[in-house]
Amino acid sequence: MVLPALAVAFAVGIALGVELAARGWLLGALVTGAALAGLVGLAAWRRFWALLPVLGAAAAGLCAGAVTLRAPVAPPPSEPVALEGRVERPPERDGHGRTRVLLHCGTARVQVTVAAGAVGLLPGDRARAVVRLHLPEGFANPDGLDARRLARARAIDLVGGVRSADELVRVAGPPQRGPWRAAGSLRARLGALVERAVPAGPARGLLLALTLGDRGEVAPRLDDDFRASGVTHVLSVSGLHLAVAAFLLYAGLRWLLLWVPALALRLEARRVAAAASIPAVWAYALVTGGAVATCRSAVMATVFFAGIAAARRPFGPAAIAAAAIALLVQAPLALYEPSFQLTFAAILGLALLAPRLAGRGTGLWQRLRRFGAASLAATATTAPIAAYHFHQVAPAGLIGNLLVVPLCELLVLPVGLGALALGCLWPAAAAPFLRVAALGAHAMAAAAHGVARLAPAWQLGTPNLCQIGLYYGTLAACVRARKKLALVLAGGLLASVAVQQVGRLLSTDLVVTFLDVGQGDAAVLELPHGRAVLVDGGGSFEPSFDPGELVIEPFLRRRQVSRLDLVVLTHPHPDHMNGLVRILERFEVGEFWEPGEPAPEAPAYRALRELVAQRGIAHGPPETRTLGGARIDVLGPLGGAHLGRSTNDNSLVLRVRYAGRAILLAGDIERASEAELLGAGADVRADVLKVPHHGSRTSSTPPFVAAVAPALAVFPAGAGNRFGFPHPDVMARYLCPTLITGRDGAVTVRIRRDGSLSYTSVRYHGPGGSMIASGAAW
Repeated sequence: MVLPALAVAFAVGIALGVELAARGWLLGALVTGAALAGLVGLAAWRRFWALLPVLGAAAAGLCAGAVTLRAPVAPPPSEPVALEGRVERPPERDGHGRTRVLLHCGTARVQVTVAAGAVGLLPGDRARAVVRLHLPEGFANPDGLDARRLARARAIDLVGGVRSADELVRVAGPPQRGPWRAAGSLRARLGALVERAVPAGPARGLLLALTLGDRGEVAPRLDDDFRASGVTHVLSVSGLHLAVAAFLLYAGLRWLLLWVPALALRLEARRVAAAASIPAVWAYALVTGGAVATCRSAVMATVFFAGIAAARRPFGPAAIAAAAIALLVQAPLALYEPSFQLTFAAILGLALLAPRLAGRGTGLWQRLRRFGAASLAATATTAPIAAYHFHQVAPAGLIGNLLVVPLCELLVLPVGLGALALGCLWPAAAAPFLRVAALGAHAMAAAAHGVARLAPAWQLGTPNLCQIGLYYGTLAACVRARKKLALVLAGGLLASVAVQQVGRLLSTDLVVTFLDVGQGDAAVLELPHGRAVLVDGGGSFEPSFDPGELVIEPFLRRRQVSRLDLVVLTHPHPDHMNGLVRILERFEVGEFWEPGEPAPEAPAYRALRELVAQRGIAHGPPETRTLGGARIDVLGPLGGAHLGRSTNDNSLVLRVRYAGRAILLAGDIERASEAELLGAGADVRADVLKVPHHGSRTSSTPPFVAAVAPALAVFPAGAGNRFGFPHPDVMARYLCPTLITGRDGAVTVRIRRDGSLSYTSVRYHGPGGSMIASGAAW
């Protein structure tokens, strides 16, 4: 049990080091270092020598986590720069048509995202582009994804993007040779072979993803089907794919050794074949792109075959711990990646839980029982991690694995990989076999779609760490047959969930969160007694960016919101509308408001209205409403939307009142609507103003600002946006504190029942410098 203890200590040390580094690590490191030194001294004094390696592993993890997170990166210039670097890995495509290229530029690694077009670059090529660089900070929302930590885990220092592949130019000159280039070249040739043999469609996309790790043709809807049916792991080149690829060589070598009597007498076929399979695993990992998850699976496969070669148990606790240590030493922040957590949770489930569920026996029935036990064990051990990161659990995974995995393991992968191996020598002969593999891929897609339709995934609120701990404690107690302890822990888990939900229903605070969705607008209103309203859904002119999926839904799940009483679209522009489709599809919605554009020409707007009708969501004219004790007044557009106004001036204007306070949500109205509201005598006074039109010079006229007289102004504007929002002249008109979502992160305003009001932001940049949160109350 030495290696498992070291692995746990090293992981705990990394987590502690990262948290200390994120909160000002110098003082924390000194205190923790002193504590560890004291423990080492105590262990030596009491002669607990076994604790010394564990404490040493924890100290090493502490240093690794703190240093890796805080590795210095020079801030990029604010203007676009001419960037030149060497391509490190094969370019990675995704289902939205984008391609990510990792360039090694001197002392920094830059990930350049190409929005459209085929990128004809290979590892070792030098490439040049004019790019506006950013630190990989992502969106700053409460308890949101830490993009910086994820980027550091993947060795990415800076990020940038270009619109088309033509803007990322290959620099003339000899490329750098090496295994990555050879693997990338082979991958490109084999991908072209598949594209010639199989027509475009879901089957070809799946075949490319399963055999070569290229997910560029896996459509988002197909990806959703695989996730809902609990078999999304099949789409990644993971342990299953590597095992099948290596097994083909392993079985062939073992058969050859046994077929030759002289070799069979001198060598142990099983052990020699396993040792020879290890290079095949890493060769396949390189050809499929060498992604982080693939390399992690290659390490696990190496441990498996090394265990066979050494005549040891392949997946014992020591082997699993050795693989975890090897991975974390190479990339400490991989500890925070969902794929790392899911991989080891599934392996532990297969090693510890599946044998107890399967029992003993022989024959076909027992084999089926073992397969079902393995599926159940993996689903049970990964469920809380999936709920935490992806906000859903797929109970249909038990059925999906029984249908999809055999097709993949017994047909698509063996035939597809065999055809590609044959294609290296005789391309014309590979085409029929690739078409057979494509038929299997088509059956996989149909099975995943059917399972997803019949048994959709359960959408869940995000569990907290206490609930995850209680769940795993209950599972461990069940494995150890401790029934009383299991009942106690399960009761604690249910009580924790109940307290969470009852707390929402009993809350008397009104909380408004202006989310950071980039250059867009989205606000979540959590009203007293568990009521919730979403005003706008963010978005951009890049249709592949879905703020509903990436920002709004995760935020609502973390806040345990499963039903929205009201969803409001202030006006049908992409930066307010594009994220709403995801929300309307995946949440129960009571009512939908929109201004009713007289001539809805935009296809996305028409599709949104059709979705509202399809879901049977109430869609009446906006009118004053009271929800949870808060009053929502509709101030504009006066007389309803009409063709005489621009789309911006047709925006819905809402004033939310509670406990003597008011919050004004002004949409994107401009001078004309501001003057119209003031001329009609509308009461626009508010303590908090969501500034109209992101701080454009066409809005926030001095009379309007004076009439509102806000104590806090929030500008929903993306950092470095191409419109220059908010304009400095507009900001100067507001004599109150001002916060910008793209600079300060999401802004949360809380109004208590006694009328006191406070606000916080995720990150605040003011005269005092940068801090985690800043707030005020009055």
